[in-house]
Amino acid sequence: MPLRAVLILAISFAACLLSLRKPFWGLCFFALITYIRPERFSYNYLADFHIPLIVSICLVIGWLFQYRNFYPPERSSWTVLSLFGLSFILILASFFAEYSVRLSFMWAEELFKIAIFCFLMVRLIDTKERLSRFVGINLFGAAFLGIWGFEQHFRGNPRLEDMAGGQFSESNSMAALWVLMLPLFIAIFFKKGIKYKLMGGLLSCVLLSSIVFTQSRAAILGLAVVAFILFLMANLRLKIGLLAAAAIMYLVFSWAASGTPGYHNRMDSIFNEEETGGRYEIWEVGFEMFKDHPFLGVGAQNFQYMAKDYFIKLNKQIFFKQRADPHNTALLFLCEGGIFALLFYLLSIFLAIRDLLILNRLSRTNPSVAGYRPFIWALASGLLGFLVCAMLHSYPVYEVFYWCLVIPSIGKNIYYLRLAGKQSADKNSPANMPIDPVPTV
Repeated sequence: MPLRAVLILAISFAACLLSLRKPFWGLCFFALITYIRPERFSYNYLADFHIPLIVSICLVIGWLFQYRNFYPPERSSWTVLSLFGLSFILILASFFAEYSVRLSFMWAEELFKIAIFCFLMVRLIDTKERLSRFVGINLFGAAFLGIWGFEQHFRGNPRLEDMAGGQFSESNSMAALWVLMLPLFIAIFFKKGIKYKLMGGLLSCVLLSSIVFTQSRAAILGLAVVAFILFLMANLRLKIGLLAAAAIMYLVFSWAASGTPGYHNRMDSIFNEEETGGRYEIWEVGFEMFKDHPFLGVGAQNFQYMAKDYFIKLNKQIFFKQRADPHNTALLFLCEGGIFALLFYLLSIFLAIRDLLILNRLSRTNPSVAGYRPFIWALASGLLGFLVCAMLHSYPVYEVFYWCLVIPSIGKNIYYLRLAGKQSADKNSPANMPIDPVPTV
């Protein structure tokens, strides 16, 4: 076993022990290895060790032993509840899967694991400092992959295919991640301090270049939505700053595009049905599949085995060689989990946006939260940009997206926890203590 693999294994073992004593750090380590996968950096020597699974088990055990109050109302999240509802619907649909019950259960189980992790996020991230650390871990992971992608492009992997492994093994999924995270780096650029401006500006340019290198048409459309939302929500002073940043990033975009062979031809084909792989055709197949299985769908990951019959039934040309999915996340939930799965998926998005609007309102009325307003806007625009990517590709178990859906409810909970603590402190202060009556003789 190479020295690198031994070192990664030792760090992972230490992280597992730490997770039993301090579950929050296990939460952070699991987030880190979601981006920087141990098996990818150990030449697959650690693939059989199942490090993410072991870390998650230690995390759950540590939380069970450290936290006795399982359902405190101030640490609740309707978004997490909707994710559990979505996973339960897919588990139920697995019993009636049309082609493979085993495969359906396997993918429904993945979504259930994501819901459990989001539940632990709500329980363990209960302070502003912890939330900042967790978000920082995710930003570090996205920046690491962005820099790695930048390097890979010039080392013979022009579209960054099969680079990071896991949910980021495909170039379009990598681009979707960077669309989700890029606004947060732009928000860092607007923080006071030269180090934040240098770090935010440099990493924003790196992530933008990496998005261009993937040649993902969905990501370019997502970037357009991100730019529009940021400009729409910003005040006049920030609008001027965003225009200046946009001018710089346009130069970076043009440089990256000019050095990517075939990029402009690929972008010109965005609205060409044949060049986009026949999405309209496969979307029609997905809706036809939903009509035949409206309540519980065909079972998770069963679309790929049934699509060919529907192409033949509708007399459609088969564009996709593998027909693995309908290339639309909402449609995937609709035809594989039925109408109830789609409703829970849309509900989780609605609840996250509602929590962001609540935080935005609080930032306007409470000076202690006003400094976080750019990050609230950044997270909102990143989520909407990712959803554009999810309209053209299927990301049913994209962990980072679900984590970002839960973060607004965590921020809201932390605000109300601090408010309750402050009110309790004021109530118990000597100035507010009842005065003993003057004794009478």
